[in-house]
Amino acid sequence: MQDSPPPIEDRVAVDAFKQSLANALGDVALPRSTAPGLLTCVDCGERFPLRAVNPSEASGRWVCATCGRFVDAVLDREADPSLRENVIMAPLSFSLRQRHRDRPIVPDAVHHDARRHRREPVDLPVRVMPLDDNLVPCGEAYEGTAHDISTGGLGMVHHQAIETRYLALEFAAPSGDKIQVVLEVVHTRPVGDCFASGGRFVRRIGQQRSTKGVGNKHPSGQHTVREDNSRADAD
Repeated sequence: MQDSPPPIEDRVAVDAFKQSLANALGDVALPRSTAPGLLTCVDCGERFPLRAVNPSEASGRWVCATCGRFVDAVLDREADPSLRENVIMAPLSFSLRQRHRDRPIVPDAVHHDARRHRREPVDLPVRVMPLDDNLVPCGEAYEGTAHDISTGGLGMVHHQAIETRYLALEFAAPSGDKIQVVLEVVHTRPVGDCFASGGRFVRRIGQQRSTKGVGNKHPSGQHTVREDNSRADAD
């Protein structure tokens, strides 16, 4: 003989207790789902361009841009692009487990001027971390050197070959503040004993949203990063 299910009021009480315990511990609450499979914030109701994680996937950590609630989920690339302003990628840790080589020196052969945005020459240390197609870290961080930068993208050299479409980058603004950004790789090629790569900025990491279509201006007035949701190649 099978046991009868608990009364509905008991199940509601248990669910309420679990939710209150998760909130008390500062845990990540499970967002509500909306058609077609997208999630909304359990605290403020903001719509997300995120979906639940499948068993074979790794989840990324996101932050609701309205209320600050943390969410573990996967970016849904079929969602309305305007919804991407409703979430922020949580800051990443770029700690280096070990330094394999010195920071690469930029060869003269990598400089070129065919740009969508005007680039400024720099000699800027940058930390690089591979991301999968869901913008989830999928490898260890390593060092590179940026040789030019603009509001739309960045060119750099590095010792490790790039095998993913997206990279997370961390570098310092002239004021010393750390900037984290997602770069979509447009080109990469071997040059001597290193690789030269370039790409376009597609998303800021760990930064509050700004007016749509306007890059956030850094207090120094330099190294402004413009988020680009278009599909045009711009390196």
